[in-house]
Amino acid sequence: MLKKEDILKVLKKYGFYSLNRAPYLYQSDGRLGVYFVWPNKQYGHLERVSYFEDEASVEEAIFKYWWFTNNKDQYCITVEFDDYEIVNPTIIYKYKNCILTVEEMRNFSAFLEQYVDPKEELIRKQLSRSVTILLSLLKEKYKEQNETFSKVTEYSENLRTLTNTFYQKLKEYQRDKKEEALESEVLIDTHDDSEEVIKRLEEEFKMLTGFDEIRDFINTLAHCIKELDFSEAHFQNVYLLNRYPYEIQDVTKKIEVLNQQLKMRKKIFKSKKDALEELESIDHTSECNKMIPVELFIETEKKKVQEKYDLIKEVSEEFLGDYLATFLESQITLPPAIHVEGTIEEIDKKRLIATVKKAYEKLSETEKSACFVASCAILRECLHVLMSLGALNEININETISKIIVNQKIDLFNTAYQTLDYYTNAKLRVKYFSILKMNSFETFMLSLVDVARVLKKIEFKIDKSFFAYFTNVDKEVIPLYLKNVFYSSHKTSYIGIVHPETPFYYSPVEIVSKIDILDNTELLERESDTIFLLKEKIDVQRKPDKLVVVKFEKERLEHNKDYTVILQMKEKSRCNYIENVIYKKQGE
Repeated sequence: MLKKEDILKVLKKYGFYSLNRAPYLYQSDGRLGVYFVWPNKQYGHLERVSYFEDEASVEEAIFKYWWFTNNKDQYCITVEFDDYEIVNPTIIYKYKNCILTVEEMRNFSAFLEQYVDPKEELIRKQLSRSVTILLSLLKEKYKEQNETFSKVTEYSENLRTLTNTFYQKLKEYQRDKKEEALESEVLIDTHDDSEEVIKRLEEEFKMLTGFDEIRDFINTLAHCIKELDFSEAHFQNVYLLNRYPYEIQDVTKKIEVLNQQLKMRKKIFKSKKDALEELESIDHTSECNKMIPVELFIETEKKKVQEKYDLIKEVSEEFLGDYLATFLESQITLPPAIHVEGTIEEIDKKRLIATVKKAYEKLSETEKSACFVASCAILRECLHVLMSLGALNEININETISKIIVNQKIDLFNTAYQTLDYYTNAKLRVKYFSILKMNSFETFMLSLVDVARVLKKIEFKIDKSFFAYFTNVDKEVIPLYLKNVFYSSHKTSYIGIVHPETPFYYSPVEIVSKIDILDNTELLERESDTIFLLKEKIDVQRKPDKLVVVKFEKERLEHNKDYTVILQMKEKSRCNYIENVIYKKQGE
């Protein structure tokens, strides 16, 4: 029969003494066991008990716990329960979604050598998807540039014919004018080998097997696209595509002037208009004069393109296709996103914040101010109302206000306006809410509409997933919390698994109302990394089943000279967890 001394002996063997920290000896209702504290990234630390019938089961359980505590960080070992509502569940250890046995823990080096990571298949699919997107982008770029070249060539030939006709007419009008011919601008890259290049690249990709080879291939494709994007020949052709129609229009007008003058010569009454003056007038009023020089146009376009590639080194090859398709504003149809349960790489919360802070610092002051507005609860509610009523499309602010009155939400806006206008909030208003105009209630409303429009134009994205908590996915602006602050007060906590490339927003502060009945108009600045979503930019897939997680705590302890024994556990709280998977909206 198992005794307390047997359990204490095994505990001490692995460096656990049941004195002032877990694990502790547990004894209740004639049963012996061990009290453990299990870390869980989603539900927090969970206190549970394991019961034993013999020393062998004690040895196995405590070895597993010891091994877990020593390897969980290095190898990202996780723990799951078969039942989160009971005090003594079955404990399941996992390495990258694979359940570990005690033998695999004891011989973990050998296990790693034989282990085939299910994530590798996902990575291969993601890399292949990225190649597909990049090849489509390359085809699109070739097609766009070839069509531009073809159209410019057509314009050039048309302009050449018209210009030669003009000089013939001018010679006839002046009688002694030497005939001139138009020399077209030189167009570069006239040879089109795009189909051959694409075919060669597709055949090359079929031969690749290793991840490093495929990643190098993806970077090569991205470089090809970048070279096309920086093509001076294409910039020149785009410029001519805009300029030639004006030149054709001008020379057509000149031919009409000369035709009219030549007809008048055959009449008795000659025209009093000077044809050369009319021709000069056409040159003087030409739309071509309003265009910048081609060299300046090329320089400006290069700067725009460079901005698109500044962050490309920070994007992994798995998502490089999506990144370029977004920033190049491509019209290609993207392959379906790849979602494999439990295998997408998750970013550490500290790295997440460090990454978005870098992107945040690159925002303009207006864009930062819009993020601050969304971080303030009362203003966020105003944005929710405006967006849900479709008020962003209203031109007349009075019509917007009428809609809000009809929906009985005007008090919310009045309170927000009066709160911000209160003298104690002047510093915060200047520091964080410069985008809001407080001259009148109407201008305040208009500036809130501007906030919503600014938010729609900016966003943060990362190429890994992360999870967070929220209370309501039906709001237009959805604040996410990286720590679970809801389980004790709401009894229900929504978990959002945010997938890679999902657009979200960030503010380094949260503006909250002062908790003071006598002065509830004062706002406070709280340093808090605040992340939120816009409902219109995401798709949400909700799991049908909720998970009930009970938190237990120690109720009765007995302190002996050499050890502490826990005699009773009690339920501390109960929370319903509802999981949501959040993706980037298809077509965005």
